[in-house]
Amino acid sequence: MASNFRIIKQGADKSFRLSLMGSFDKTSAAQLARTLTTYGRGAETVVVCTSGLEDILPDGPQGLRQWMSGRKNGGPLLLFTGWNAEQVAPPGSTVLHE
Repeated sequence: MASNFRIIKQGADKSFRLSLMGSFDKTSAAQLARTLTTYGRGAETVVVCTSGLEDILPDGPQGLRQWMSGRKNGGPLLLFTGWNAEQVAPPGSTVLHE
C-alpha cells in the first residue's frame, strides 16, 4: 500500500484536474477510481496529471485498467497528461503529450 499517495483536485464540477502525487500502486489506483466515480458524475472532462508520481508499481495501472473495463459508457472524457501518462493511462482514455 502506498501510504504517500495523494490526489489534489482543482477546478469546477464540469471540468477539473486531478494531480497524482507519490507512489502509484493497486491501492492508489482504487483511490483514483473512487475519486473519479465520486467527482466524475456530471463532469464533462477530467484531466489526470501524472507528473507528481515518484514511482509506479505494475499493479497500479493494472488496477486502473480493471476499473475502466467495468466503467459504463457516458462518463467524463479522461485526459491523462504528465511524464507518466502513458504508463498510467488505461485503454479508452486519451494521453496528452506535453
